[in-house]
Amino acid sequence: MKSYTTLLLDLDGTLFDFGSTERIALKKLLNHIRLEMDEEKKEIYHRVNMLCWQDYENGIITMERLKTRRFEEFLKELGLKLDAQELSDLFIEYLSKEGILIDGALDLIKKLKERYKLVIVTNGIASVQRGRLDVSNTTNYFDAIVISEEIGYQKPDVRFFEKALEIANAKKEECLIIGDGLSSDIKGGRDSEIDTLYLHLDTPCLASSDMYTYEAGSYAEILSLLYF
Repeated sequence: MKSYTTLLLDLDGTLFDFGSTERIALKKLLNHIRLEMDEEKKEIYHRVNMLCWQDYENGIITMERLKTRRFEEFLKELGLKLDAQELSDLFIEYLSKEGILIDGALDLIKKLKERYKLVIVTNGIASVQRGRLDVSNTTNYFDAIVISEEIGYQKPDVRFFEKALEIANAKKEECLIIGDGLSSDIKGGRDSEIDTLYLHLDTPCLASSDMYTYEAGSYAEILSLLYF
């Protein structure tokens, strides 16, 4: 492995357990409008949310549009006439208060911090991501936090990574992107000519080896690669 100085770390699915965070926030939101959480509602929200995020990553919609559109579609499928903007604001507030880390993520961060400059690179909503970092007491481990909503570009756009390098004061040959998103982190890294580490936690690696520079199925494997 090359000698790197800076690690560009994704948040959701890499360090944060966004699935658990999302379930908690959605349950609170449904309770607010006096509906019970069930598998059908979770499936509907997950589907419309995923489609909105795909459109955002592809540059079809803005972050502001994403925030309300997912609830417009969600309410439409449930046959409810409620204020999508109000639900969006509440949901974002609920999300920002749940800093649930994946088991072992804090130990990983602490260990990596001993040797590397750590930079967060995320497509998330700024108030949500900063809120969760604060709640989890991890903000101070990172030398910089780069959020798509704040810089105007989103992964996998190469301009996102150009801006991230500028903010981190780092050269691309010194950096390694670590993330679980093939269409965002890994594609963005490849298009930007930055080395990547594809993280597929406790699941088989389904991606072609020509898509990434390295791969790991656990935090232990990341450490074994980076502490050679």
